[in-house]
Amino acid sequence: PAVIKRINPDIVEQTRSYNLITPLFGGGVETGKADPITVVRGTEVRGHLRFWWRATCGGAFDGDLKKMKAREDEIWGAAAQKGKPVVSQVKLSTVIISRGRKFVPINKKGQRLTNRQGQPVDDIGDPNSMDSYAAFPLRDKPGAKVIEDVEFDLHISYPKKFEADIMAALWAWETFGGIGARTRRGFGALACTQVNGEILPKLSQQQVSQAIQDGLAKHT
Repeated sequence: PAVIKRINPDIVEQTRSYNLITPLFGGGVETGKADPITVVRGTEVRGHLRFWWRATCGGAFDGDLKKMKAREDEIWGAAAQKGKPVVSQVKLSTVIISRGRKFVPINKKGQRLTNRQGQPVDDIGDPNSMDSYAAFPLRDKPGAKVIEDVEFDLHISYPKKFEADIMAALWAWETFGGIGARTRRGFGALACTQVNGEILPKLSQQQVSQAIQDGLAKHT
C-alpha cells in the first residue's frame, strides 16, 4: 500500500522564490568570494534571518537580554551548553535556480568600462564605474568577484506558534537585507517574486513606501 504523508497542522511550510536585484559580493565559505557551487547557502540565510529577528523582535522583552536570548535560542537554536545543544525549530534549505553571471561594470555613459588603452576593466569599484559610489571599497580587494542575475528558492518550515517571529524576520530581511557581504551598502538586495507558487505583484514607489510603513507597524 502507498504511504500517505500526513500534513502536520502545527508546522508551516513555505517555498519562497527570490531574484537578486543588485550584484552579489561574497557570501561563500571564503571571505569576499561567492560559493562557486551553492551561491546562496542555507546556513547563510539562517544567519541573516536571526539578525533581522533581533532587529524586529528584540524590543519585546523590556530590555531583559536573558529573556530575549532564551527566545532566540528556542527559535533559531544554540551551540552546545554543557553538552545540551538547542536544536533550531526553523528548517530551511535553498535551491539555486540561476548561479548568475560575472558582473560587467559600465561607465557613466552606459558603455563597457575600459582603461585608457581601451582594455576592459572588471573592477566595479573603479572611479569611472557607474557603481563606484557604492563599490569604491572593493578597490582595496584585488580579485574581488561580483556576480549578478542570481535566482534561488528558499524552502522553510517552522512551528506555527513561531509564525509571527519568522514572518517579521523574513519581512525585514527581504525589505532591508540581502545575501552575501555589504548588504547594508546596496549589494545582494532581494526581490521576493513568489510564495508557494503565487506570484507577488510589483509595487509602485508610493506602494513600496506604504508597505514599509505597514510592515514596521506590524512586525516591530
